[in-house]
Amino acid sequence: MRFVSALVSTVVLLGASSAAGSGLSGSDRREIREMVYSPCYLRIHVPTNDAVQPFIEISPTGYSWERLVGEAEQKARQKNKSSGVYFAFQPNDVVKWGKPSYDKDRITVWFQGIRDELKVIFVQIYTLDDFKKAYDYVFCRVPLQDEHPDWPAEVRAAISQRRVILGMTKQQAACVVGAPLKVETVAEGGIPIEVWYPRQETQDRRTPRTGLPATLKFADGKLQVIE
Repeated sequence: MRFVSALVSTVVLLGASSAAGSGLSGSDRREIREMVYSPCYLRIHVPTNDAVQPFIEISPTGYSWERLVGEAEQKARQKNKSSGVYFAFQPNDVVKWGKPSYDKDRITVWFQGIRDELKVIFVQIYTLDDFKKAYDYVFCRVPLQDEHPDWPAEVRAAISQRRVILGMTKQQAACVVGAPLKVETVAEGGIPIEVWYPRQETQDRRTPRTGLPATLKFADGKLQVIE
């Protein structure tokens, strides 16, 4: 459930550690290289730009793109330009052939996607277990619908088709919409309802809209309303 809680709450990275450098061994680095070279399926929307700058930091405790995107937008405003940042990558998109580079506790990985390239930064990585924990927040080694073979067939089929259907759990819906931009709890008829607001805009000139529903409403942990 660690992944679900990361999706429906603000994810905060821990402060930088004072350790002098990474404790990764040669075999650790080989395993990391194999992990990122193989197909990696995204769990969330991830930003990039035409220059393939990294806009997301991933740690063993969560991930954040707000700071790096905010800095890019601030610099662009000072020059009266667009930041050029767009969310070309969405849940269940695959990236592969990753090339890792190391700098103390940071690992920058440059991936190739279907039509765009993606660069991400793993931070506070001192052990192989740190990397695996961080990886699991944003990536999956198999298509998201295949990670849970015990889920109902209709749910797995909907995830593979990027559709949400009534009756999905929050974790299942997140496989389609990723991390909602906003979550709020309201009362309808005396029943507490959790409302998700999925991302609508991508800022990608080729595909400016995500095509996701505007709101999802959950009651008793199950998706009840799609609007």
